[in-house]
Amino acid sequence: MNWGHYLFSFSGRINRAKAWLFILVAIGFEIIAIALIASAFGLGHIAGVIQNKEPPTALTGNVVALIMCMIVGVAFLVLVFSAFAVVVKRLHDRNKSAWWLVVFYLIPFILNGYRFSTVLDAMHRGQMTYAGNPIATAAGGIAALISLWAFVEIYCLSGTNGDNRYGPDPLAGRR
Repeated sequence: MNWGHYLFSFSGRINRAKAWLFILVAIGFEIIAIALIASAFGLGHIAGVIQNKEPPTALTGNVVALIMCMIVGVAFLVLVFSAFAVVVKRLHDRNKSAWWLVVFYLIPFILNGYRFSTVLDAMHRGQMTYAGNPIATAAGGIAALISLWAFVEIYCLSGTNGDNRYGPDPLAGRR
């Protein structure tokens, strides 16, 4: 497997197994990154900041931890870029263009942004719920349905049989 093409190219096709492999590696990276950062800062300090027992500046004195955070942050950006490349190639395998990212990612992001801004507004006014806003509730429901559709489309359905406009079948000879 050409790892550079697999992780950083937006052309061609990949099958479901390679997409799932990427997800497993990404989850592993996230677990390791969280463990490294938590151990570098110290769980006691992190808990103290979360519980408002220590100021957030308590975490800024550890130069090694801050450098580790920067390294993990850069690695995370590379991971996000690679995730988009993998998803685009999966869409290509389904004979769909990368423009479907707008439907599968941008629209739910906007709808959830509206829903969360409504929740924050309700909290700011001292309310515990936004149940009185049916538009926000509908926006969250529509975002969830689109995300479910995207999950099934990208990670569950098989690609098109044979060559398509995006390249040869990644499972050619195996079907």
